[in-house]
Amino acid sequence: YGHDVWTSDSGLPQNSITAILQTRDGYLWMGTQEGLVRFDGVRFAVFDTRNTEAMNDDWVQALLESRDGTLWIGTVTGLARYRHGEFLPPLSGGLTNAIVTTLLERRDGSVWIGSSLGVTRVSGSEIRTYAAAEGLPVGRIHALAEDAAGTLWAGSVWGAARLENERFQ
Repeated sequence: YGHDVWTSDSGLPQNSITAILQTRDGYLWMGTQEGLVRFDGVRFAVFDTRNTEAMNDDWVQALLESRDGTLWIGTVTGLARYRHGEFLPPLSGGLTNAIVTTLLERRDGSVWIGSSLGVTRVSGSEIRTYAAAEGLPVGRIHALAEDAAGTLWAGSVWGAARLENERFQ
């Protein structure tokens, strides 16, 4: 068996990969502490705060490709989005300066964002954030999942909670 190893000597901005995703168009996307990287199998393209205005931070922690082909990029200071070869304007609605740690698209097409602020739902133009007041465990949300019954689960260092009737239990 042969194998290749790509490092900063090959074009990565650094050797630590914090998130990885292959999109439907075949590109491999990687999050690093020094930017978002797109790899076509030969070349690395780096998107960071120096060359991409829409990148709010270089440290990428979470990646998601939603059904409409949008690449959602969670960073330590918020969220960026990329679709059809260009970065989209930032979402308004309270994600500025949030440490985004996890992303999930639910069956209904809504995108859920786990962060230091709690859990944020983006559905069309509607944005809603759930926090401790809505029953979430205190602290940063590290995991999101939708189970076979369609229930949303959120996990933090203080435990797990499920969404029922717009409140976490």
